Amino acid sequence: MAEGKPIDIMTLNVEQLNDIKQRLEKDLRLLSQSFSQLKMVENKYVEGKECLESIFFDSSVADKELMVPMTSSLYVPGKLADTKRVLVDIGTGYYIEQTVPKTIEYIERRVSSIEENAVKIQQAVETKKKNLETIMFIMQGKMAEHQRSLGK
Repeated sequence: MAEGKPIDIMTLNVEQLNDIKQRLEKDLRLLSQSFSQLKMVENKYVEGKECLESIFFDSSVADKELMVPMTSSLYVPGKLADTKRVLVDIGTGYYIEQTVPKTIEYIERRVSSIEENAVKIQQAVETKKKNLETIMFIMQGKMAEHQRSLGK
């Protein structure tokens, strides 16, 4: 079957329909995983934004001790040296120093982009689900037809 060309699925046999069904199920799993990963990243950004807002808008935080993560399970006590500027991981090991308001804007843009991608993935999931339902309906019809022909 050539990619990109429409196929009349009514002309396919049960084995071919099953192959398409398996591909659609695999695609659905991958898309669902991607959607979950995007949502996890989005939640991390939102959490980071909330932390930044609490630091920037609450001047008493500067004097308080906080726990600085050294690893995922090792923390050391510390204090914020500067509550006006932060280092931002922009990917692939690059960091930029910028003000908290600029960082909040950056996070909002990233969250917006993630939300747009999540909507696209969700739409793709819905399309794949409809296609899968159609394939399964046709498969059931063809199998029932085959059973009827055996009964004659």
